[in-house]
Amino acid sequence: MHMTITELNTFKDMNKEVIDACVLPDAASPKLQTKLKRLQAKYKEKFYSGLLYKLTNIYFEPKDAKVLWKEILRHKIFITKKLNRGIDIEVGVLDFFLECHNDLIDNPLIIEEKIFEAIKKRVLIDELTGLYNYRYYKQRIKEEISKSKRYNIPFSIIMLDIDDFKKYNDTFGHMEGNKVLKKISNLLKKLLRSTDIIIRFGGEEFLIILPQISKKEALLVAEKIREKVVEIHLKKQVSISGGVATYLSDTKTTDENLLRLADLALYRAKYEGKNRICNYPKERRTFKRIPISETLKLKIKTISPKGKIPNTNDVQNISCGGISLYQHNKLKLGDTIEGLLIKKKDELKFIGQVIWIIKIEKDLYETGIKFMNVTDQQLIKFGLEKS
Repeated sequence: MHMTITELNTFKDMNKEVIDACVLPDAASPKLQTKLKRLQAKYKEKFYSGLLYKLTNIYFEPKDAKVLWKEILRHKIFITKKLNRGIDIEVGVLDFFLECHNDLIDNPLIIEEKIFEAIKKRVLIDELTGLYNYRYYKQRIKEEISKSKRYNIPFSIIMLDIDDFKKYNDTFGHMEGNKVLKKISNLLKKLLRSTDIIIRFGGEEFLIILPQISKKEALLVAEKIREKVVEIHLKKQVSISGGVATYLSDTKTTDENLLRLADLALYRAKYEGKNRICNYPKERRTFKRIPISETLKLKIKTISPKGKIPNTNDVQNISCGGISLYQHNKLKLGDTIEGLLIKKKDELKFIGQVIWIIKIEKDLYETGIKFMNVTDQQLIKFGLEKS
């Protein structure tokens, strides 16, 4: 069942307001709900064809359009949860066709070029700072690794984190916090090359990909950024900490491993006093090991995002920075762990984050968890002292 040009032109009454109301009909005003019912009665089985035509300039047969619309709404909910922020239906539609059903569109530019580019930008660009987002990072980092392997040329990444940003937000409010993010973003754009990729990695974290840049050069770039950040005029002076890792010299494996190494270096910078840049250390143990005079048990209570809760484990190593243990259930990088350190009758509650995973053998992994809320003083009171 095809539609004539005249019939397609009648879809002009399906404007943005109507489409948004169709996405969340229960949240629409009574007036819009009445309009939706009128349009559904007018177009009947062609209603969903009209919705998709207005969004993509592509006509789908009514039966297919209704199925696609339901799939698009499910996909929109999925990526909303994944990104942890709301997205417009246009973004959901574009992502659906590009990521899930690119076979339905021979050439994505069938969608009007200006609309396509505008929506694509909204998918890949962080709205607040104008920097690339995590979605773009996942796409670009694989390209850089591929080029690095092919031409045997290193590249580096810098992981940056604003020091005590939560305290700044709590003191001056989120509007002022947003100003900090914007000013640091603008500074990064000004200082870096056009070929460098600047990403708002999440919250107050930034990640920079430096193509064809060695470790030594990357450390100089990161140090220059650190020096300039403290000069930004704000309600209160802010600083950043940074970690640097280099592909080929630090690792030759996956982008996840490279990111883990940069994160370890950043954590070392935080631990050593903040407002500094650190290199990924060749020795994995970044912090002084604390000797364990008796068996120390670990009981994991919860894992977020939801994961399988493993059995109680013996701690392999403990330092002021965190713990490592052997684990049969493979956790995920970034998992937040809530648990107990158990020593005879004493218990110490902790929250930690999985920062590295090494496969020892089949179904056995060594897992590193960094403390997020435990201080040196708490460990000492617990009966564990620095070596």
